[in-house]
Amino acid sequence: MFDSLVDFLKTNIDELNGHEVQISSEFKEHHNEDSKYIIKNWLFSSPEYRKWRITRLNGGKKLQVFNTVAYPNFDSEVPILGADILWFGTSQKLLAILDYQPLIQEAKYLEKYCSSLGSIKKKYSAFDNNKMKNIYDSKKYFSPWVIICSMCANLLLSS
Repeated sequence: MFDSLVDFLKTNIDELNGHEVQISSEFKEHHNEDSKYIIKNWLFSSPEYRKWRITRLNGGKKLQVFNTVAYPNFDSEVPILGADILWFGTSQKLLAILDYQPLIQEAKYLEKYCSSLGSIKKKYSAFDNNKMKNIYDSKKYFSPWVIICSMCANLLLSS
């Protein structure tokens, strides 16, 4: 289900002069014989990012997961960026989370590096996640503009 997102990211990382970093086969792909789930991982590096990981879990019709985390170089003050998209096939629900993990929780830093998520939230009302704040403590590790979107298939297909 999320293979096109993996391809999209690989292309964009390539455009950043990134290259794939080899990882051991045990982390590259794992098949769970009991559940028939398959987990695949890719690792990249570029001049701006010391590490950019992509993880894809294929659980068939039951569960699909896409996760990516971009780690900037140590000499950069840019925050870590993470995204998760989960599809729960049984309940036909999608959960998407996008946020920065700031290096510091100071207002000036947050405004400079993380506030762009605020404009996305204003533009798309589905990303107004105030009712989900109880499961996600943005004041501790993440930005105040975290995007959390949870919707059912009917809403997704009608938009």
